Amino acid sequence: GSAGGGSAGGGSAGGDASGGGTSASGGGGPGLYGCACGTTPASGGTTALMLGVAFLLAAARRRVSGALALVVLLGVPLSARAAESGATAAVVERVKIAVLPVQAGPGVKPELAEILTDAIASALATHRDLSVISQRDLVARLGFERQRQLVSSGSGCAEDTSCMAEIGNALGVDKLVFGSAARVGSSAVLSTTVLTLGGSEVERHTERVKSLSEEAFLDAISPTVAALFPAPAVAAAGQRGSEPAVAATATEAPSELDGATFGLTVRGQLAPMFLPSGAWVVHADYLFSEQFSAGVGAIIARPFGVMARGAWVPFNASGRLRPIVAVEVPVMFAPGGPAVGLGGALGFEARLLKQLAVGAEIPLSYYLGGPSTLQRFWVFGALTVTGRL
Repeated sequence: GSAGGGSAGGGSAGGDASGGGTSASGGGGPGLYGCACGTTPASGGTTALMLGVAFLLAAARRRVSGALALVVLLGVPLSARAAESGATAAVVERVKIAVLPVQAGPGVKPELAEILTDAIASALATHRDLSVISQRDLVARLGFERQRQLVSSGSGCAEDTSCMAEIGNALGVDKLVFGSAARVGSSAVLSTTVLTLGGSEVERHTERVKSLSEEAFLDAISPTVAALFPAPAVAAAGQRGSEPAVAATATEAPSELDGATFGLTVRGQLAPMFLPSGAWVVHADYLFSEQFSAGVGAIIARPFGVMARGAWVPFNASGRLRPIVAVEVPVMFAPGGPAVGLGGALGFEARLLKQLAVGAEIPLSYYLGGPSTLQRFWVFGALTVTGRL
């Protein structure tokens, strides 16, 4: 019978050993059974393996049928050890990143900009693939005055990519994060730019939150970091030498009134001076924003009337409990002729659900014309229910 088959050059056990021992390569080619250990010259493992193969080939002439099994037993541990050492050598390098001070734009105090800078750095530090340089290190490397001059809006460096790249190179980082915070109407706007050194790749993101509170800027940080530093792509994004590119995105954070354009309010009101006089008022309003709305309605009473109304929320527009200041122009169709009045309402509303609110108001009105029998001045106490569509 054959000893070892064709594994060692095809030599047979009957005395024909022409191929025996000639196919054992010296280590330049691929290893036996996929083992990569033969690719490392002059290693102790390779020498031991080759001596074992030579011994087994010699034993093949003596009809030792277990040679192939011993070679497998020698090769498998060496292969596993080589794979293990290769995995240990693969170390992921963390991306070095520096966060420059946030610029304080219109409506933003410098103290708030400092808080936003620290908050952005803290949010980035939660990524295991990022190494964030602290503000103390920035001051130590650049100097406080130099840092303030480079990133101030008046110096022009914040708008100059090459200038910001010089800062990044001086700090020895892979990426540079800088931006500004500003108040635009009733919205808090956080604009952030990420500059990748080497390839000069620039990514920009603008996050807007409809709110008058300063906390709205903090609410904008989390979606900003998620957009600019998606977790699976952090390591790949830190590689230098990529093609120059500019990416810009703008998202709007959800607010309490997202998707609501119209409001429908039912108001029941009584006149304390003329009980049980009162009326039902139903008005539909268009919502320009969380602060402003305008609409028309019907006054269900005797006599019947119509009304135009504009409302304003002076503060806490995105909160659960909101103050209401309204201007109203009622028109009553009395038997002796129509009467036009001027009036308004003061009150508040409390949001029970995202699209449902209840409230209380004190409407008042004064009628300029109409029949002499019409009462000119009215003050009401009212309860309201508002649904937003």
